[in-house]
Amino acid sequence: MPQLASIVVGVDFSPCSAAALAQAWLLAKRSRAAIHVLHVVRREVVRELALSLGRTVEQVSADLIDGARRQLESFVAGQVGSAGAREGSDASQASRSSGPDRPSEPPIPSAPDQAARRAGGPGARAGVSASGDSPPAEVRLHVEVGDPVDAIVARCAEIDASLLVLGVYGEGGSGMGSGHVSLAGVRHAPCSTLLVHERTRRPLRAVLAAVDFAPESLIALDFASRVAEVDGALLRLLHVHYAPWHRLHYRAPTEESSPEFQRQYLDRLRGLVDDLAERERALHPGLRVEIDLVDDPSPGRAILDAAEGGAADLIALGTRRDGRIRKFFIGSNAERVLRNLDVSVIVGRTPPARQGEGR
Repeated sequence: MPQLASIVVGVDFSPCSAAALAQAWLLAKRSRAAIHVLHVVRREVVRELALSLGRTVEQVSADLIDGARRQLESFVAGQVGSAGAREGSDASQASRSSGPDRPSEPPIPSAPDQAARRAGGPGARAGVSASGDSPPAEVRLHVEVGDPVDAIVARCAEIDASLLVLGVYGEGGSGMGSGHVSLAGVRHAPCSTLLVHERTRRPLRAVLAAVDFAPESLIALDFASRVAEVDGALLRLLHVHYAPWHRLHYRAPTEESSPEFQRQYLDRLRGLVDDLAERERALHPGLRVEIDLVDDPSPGRAILDAAEGGAADLIALGTRRDGRIRKFFIGSNAERVLRNLDVSVIVGRTPPARQGEGR
């Protein structure tokens, strides 16, 4: 099981990013991971303000970063309660002496367990558990001027992040499908990505993991299991296949289209998915796991159908190094899921050091 050591959370103060921060905090608490909260002031905004106000870019940058830090402290405190408020304040003070474009903050020690338990007030309303779990290993707040996608990807690479957490969309989002920054984060971040929808129910009731047995989907499955365990949710393993006998209609009947072969084929697939289910039950005692096999030529459509109507609060799937969302089996592009989803999604990616293996 990959270790969850560090999490980067992108924050733009939208409802989706509030939900993303709350979910990231839960995962960081359970895994004792470090959490880095990043807000990026767009460079074009700085330039436009400097031009309109007759001030230098440096002056406007300093003012905007200072104001954004204070807002970020308040935002974090509102999502994670008193423990987060204290850590956020320390993070801001530590970073004020740094340059405007990329402050270099010293690590912020996590709050004591007693303070973490007190976070069950306002934090619980934001989706943060009031349990006695340990707080994150450390908390750092970052404010930068630049392009949001570039800054997020660079921060993930700089700290060798285990997971990037973003809202599905930012301010002005449509409520359906992923926004530009979240899609770009999935494509370019060197780690797995969790996109959190503001309408996601808390606690989660069901997590849908689409598995094709490739390393990327197994990493997504690992994160899905962690999230399901945190919330006590049902984990649904979905394997979408397109049976070979559907493509033999232009030939005379063969062994591959016989009833006996069909039975063996489906039994073998179900056995592989059963093995995954047993592995997750062993790794996460008490985790409820169900499996489902769907015969469909369009896995992206099948995944969306399986999550429809509240049947899943979160979808997990895999992606490859080239940035395109991994195609599941017979040519179906799972990017369809990201462009049409109305729930949260985890997109698994193999670490850069492992992506070239076997090629």
